[in-house]
Amino acid sequence: MRLAKHYLMRLLPYRRVELQSPLPITNVIQALSDAVDPPRSSWLDLGSRPFEGTVTGAEFRIYRVIGYRNSFRPQISGTAAPDGHGSRVSVTMSLHAAVAVFMGIWLGIVFWVCVAFFIAVLEGSVPFEPPLLVPPGMLLFGGLLCLGGFGVEARKAEGLIMALVQGRPANA
Repeated sequence: MRLAKHYLMRLLPYRRVELQSPLPITNVIQALSDAVDPPRSSWLDLGSRPFEGTVTGAEFRIYRVIGYRNSFRPQISGTAAPDGHGSRVSVTMSLHAAVAVFMGIWLGIVFWVCVAFFIAVLEGSVPFEPPLLVPPGMLLFGGLLCLGGFGVEARKAEGLIMALVQGRPANA
């Protein structure tokens, strides 16, 4: 299972960031806690803070609060630790497990269909026709959808977290 997760994470969006802060760890944890609402019961409840989730000790598991649906919104987990005269915050952003599994299966099936069509065309057993471009188009669309939806949200979340650990207000 661990090996499968390793290869799946290489294909699907994933981001790991190390942030340095001049603030002591207690201030960093307090800033993160102040920016996180408890998990919402409805996606229509926007809360008043830029993130939702939990901050427990020096660890956090959060999502950015958004006013729209995005299945590719990153799950953000991390830890804060003292580092010299300040703190170091390690952040990992990844897809929700259900989305990662769905996209892995969908893109995997479409990939193997593309390979089968490509081999059949090369062997001459199937003549090339424009409908054969549908599976590669689906592969491209699925990949861009996943990367784009995750990438936009990950950049926004990283900027907000960076502001928090630097002692600046996080403006969603």
